[in-house]
Amino acid sequence: MKTISLLKPITVGEVQVTELKFREAEAGDVIAAESMIGSNAQAVALLAAMCDTPYPAMKKLKVRDLKRIMEDAEIKELMGNDTDTTGE
Repeated sequence: MKTISLLKPITVGEVQVTELKFREAEAGDVIAAESMIGSNAQAVALLAAMCDTPYPAMKKLKVRDLKRIMEDAEIKELMGNDTDTTGE
């Protein structure tokens, strides 16, 4: 689990959200994200699933926050990406 504080809050329902808590991605999350057209849409859909936030709310993330989330090494690992930079 990884918590990211947002630079700009988003609204989920009627609640202002200032941080998102990401869990490890599951196969179903990846499958659901694949139905989206475009790599950015797929990435946002996967992240939305990982933090149990509706996709329409995640689309309101500011690009600065999205970049911070996608560049975070722990988030990359939770998404199933290999973060080993040694080449081994």
